Amino acid sequence: MCDSAARRIWRTRKSSNAVLSSASGSPVRAASRLLRNALLLFALTGSIAAGRHAFARQGVTGFRLPNHDHTLCTGCTLVYNPALMFILSANQGQDMGSAELLTGKEMAADGSAEVTFLLGDCCVAHNQKNDRIKRRVEIAGCPPRVADTAEALIQNGIPARPEAFARFMARMVERYGEDPAFEMAHFRPIDP
Repeated sequence: MCDSAARRIWRTRKSSNAVLSSASGSPVRAASRLLRNALLLFALTGSIAAGRHAFARQGVTGFRLPNHDHTLCTGCTLVYNPALMFILSANQGQDMGSAELLTGKEMAADGSAEVTFLLGDCCVAHNQKNDRIKRRVEIAGCPPRVADTAEALIQNGIPARPEAFARFMARMVERYGEDPAFEMAHFRPIDP
């Protein structure tokens, strides 16, 4: 599904570039380039539902990933994909117990998980007085650091392997790096 979405965006992007090339002014082209790269990145990395489907395909059990709401900001979105990869990499075929990962400004723990990971300052603040959380793991920051996310998972029984995300990103660069429209200068490493 992600590949077909990426192809649709790619076709749309090519036709919109043809229209924009006749428009005057580089700010329009720069904004278009930023938007197209953001859309392509979203299509390639998938959505929260795609994360749950990946969990099911990989046999990940015992880790709840609730639907995110509209308050998940762009900062935490950048950390969310590595967090999913860390959780997937921790899967060794055994149940992960009862854990959940919450994000955004409105998501609240319902008390069903033994361990609740709160990703980002907004989620931490929103759940500050939530007495239904059995064991709270705050991954603070705006946005939180990727390394802190991996460390929090590892220290709380999820044997994440940070190198799995590095391998995933290397494959993405290989996959799209030869396309003339892909410009590595538009991307920078996420602060570990």
